[in-house]
Amino acid sequence: MERETLEVDILVVGGGPAGMSAALRLAQLQKERGGEPLAIAVLEKARETGAHMLSGAVLDPRALKDLVPDFEQRGAPLGSQVHHDHVYFLTRGSKAAFPITPPPLKNHGNYIISLNRFVKWLGGLVEAEGIDVFTGFSAAEVLYDGDRIVGVRTGDRGIGRHGEVKSTFEPGVDIRARVTILSDGVRGNLTKALVRRLGLDDGRLPQLYALGIKELWEVPKDRVASGTVVHTLGYPLRRQEFGGGFIYALPDGMLLANRARIVEFTAKSRLPALFPDREFAEAGGLLAYGPSLAANFRRAATYVDKIVKGARPGDLPVEQPAKFEFIINLRAAKAIGLTIPRNVFDLADEVIE
Repeated sequence: MERETLEVDILVVGGGPAGMSAALRLAQLQKERGGEPLAIAVLEKARETGAHMLSGAVLDPRALKDLVPDFEQRGAPLGSQVHHDHVYFLTRGSKAAFPITPPPLKNHGNYIISLNRFVKWLGGLVEAEGIDVFTGFSAAEVLYDGDRIVGVRTGDRGIGRHGEVKSTFEPGVDIRARVTILSDGVRGNLTKALVRRLGLDDGRLPQLYALGIKELWEVPKDRVASGTVVHTLGYPLRRQEFGGGFIYALPDGMLLANRARIVEFTAKSRLPALFPDREFAEAGGLLAYGPSLAANFRRAATYVDKIVKGARPGDLPVEQPAKFEFIINLRAAKAIGLTIPRNVFDLADEVIE
């Protein structure tokens, strides 16, 4: 099969914090040392930079200061600085506070951030340095010359779920590089294949991994002060099990915590606004259209069930949302003097009267 080939000097596979930071630092070193400019590229499977970064995190700013000394002046989206640290041991019905905070859990001076916003910001710095960021392309396999890595091949497009070739088929691209940096995560498919092929873990202690679940909750204002970090041990885990929980209190989110304010503004301005999920329509917004969160959570539960039963996460297909909801708030329409046509009503999954 004939494939297109792209030649670069350095290829970074994975556009997360590590991959973006590596690309940015390489560009900085190139500027400092001069010489012929390097062709640096970042390959990211998400459709836009940061789209697969869904969690919050606590950031120690020391490495960021080394990478971008003026990060505050350049608008780094740092969220809240940590002001309160708490560590609790939980039982079924109560909690006991630790008398001291263990040093690894002390976060004063660190920042609670949204990884999505942070990586988007990093991506902007990377592109400003002239680095190519290829979004929407996943690396399917590593390219070798003997045991030397010479790049990666992106996945073929236009393949049906049962392996059939569609009329829209496009073969993947071979991206060849003098240096390839794999930043595809601690259990990335390319890294796992590379470790197996080259025996990089031969004679070494096995890696340890843990299963974690992260959720973003909206709680009543001032329920948890912004900048609070809580770590827990104990219940519901048994004594022989290692693990715990955490809470990172982000500042008010513009789209969630201020949902009512946004809806109120559109109503006062008599704007016929369309919102991305049903919660806005339930809060008084005119129209909402977007993926069903309930359906997405049910699909996610089936993935967890498969993984718990032994399926390899890398073998499970990435699915797009299959169910979308269209919600009309009739009260909001009447409030701004808007008449909804009958054919639009017929398309609605729900009408709020």
